[in-house]
Amino acid sequence: MGQTQGIFAFGFGVRSRLAPIRGIFAFGFGVRSRLAPIRGIFAFGFGVRTRSARIRSIFAFGFGVRTRSARINGIFAFGFGVRTHLAPIRGTFAFDFGVRSHLARIRGIFAFDFGVRSHLARIRGIFAFDFGVRTHLARIRGIFASVFGVYAHLAPINGIYSFVFDSSTHLARINGIFPFDSDIYAHLTPISGIYPSIFDVYAHLAPISGTTAFTSLISTLANRAN
Repeated sequence: MGQTQGIFAFGFGVRSRLAPIRGIFAFGFGVRSRLAPIRGIFAFGFGVRTRSARIRSIFAFGFGVRTRSARINGIFAFGFGVRTHLAPIRGTFAFDFGVRSHLARIRGIFAFDFGVRSHLARIRGIFAFDFGVRTHLARIRGIFASVFGVYAHLAPINGIYSFVFDSSTHLARINGIFPFDSDIYAHLTPISGIYPSIFDVYAHLAPISGTTAFTSLISTLANRAN
């Protein structure tokens, strides 16, 4: 993928290389992923060795064996590694990808927990994502409850969407619009002019304006639902 102006630039494969991208996302999923200096929002590196150079703005991502996120004033504090600890974060996102993930009190929108055991405490906002072997979602007030794991159990949810991406998918009571079930391939119909991504082998996103995260579809649908 060459220069891309817009939102997403996904590369899923053995080797993924992303040239300088102006906009929102720069994803590299592969054996070796290298991201050059990127001015903007995201700098993602998924691979054996990942190094993120100086990144000014929103995100500081570190995907590797040991990841440490220093003081970050802004939105995201990502730590992808063997052990990840996130201090109190004021803002929007608190991501923790590791063997054991614990999310403290988080005020904002997203609380992501990717790990062997994931526990989400009280979360006020919109999204509560839990990617793990066993996933339990406590009381969630908002719109979405997404669970990506071996077993997915959704408690009563007052909202719109209930997404479960898993080999075995069980959708509890859903008051809303679309229940999605995605395993090997996920195909989402166009919604409000938005073409969601395919979350598995390939990911293609049409230009989306006014989004702030790779879950732009979800936020868009949330706004649409409201």
